[in-house]
Amino acid sequence: MLGSSVVSQIAVCELTFAGSFIQSRTFLSFETYLLVGAIYLVLAVALRRVSDRVGRRLFRHRQVAA
Repeated sequence: MLGSSVVSQIAVCELTFAGSFIQSRTFLSFETYLLVGAIYLVLAVALRRVSDRVGRRLFRHRQVAA
């Protein structure tokens, strides 16, 4: 997943900090980090789809060499 590295630079610190904050208030560590992981996965998949769509639009005039 190529877009995953971009998402990790943007979101991991913020998501981890928010997860730690929520976990310290609720004492629900498993549920909190499961939700943080799900949010990260959604962001990574969404960014990957957006980057694929933009790439196809920018390079649609190129032919794939066989």
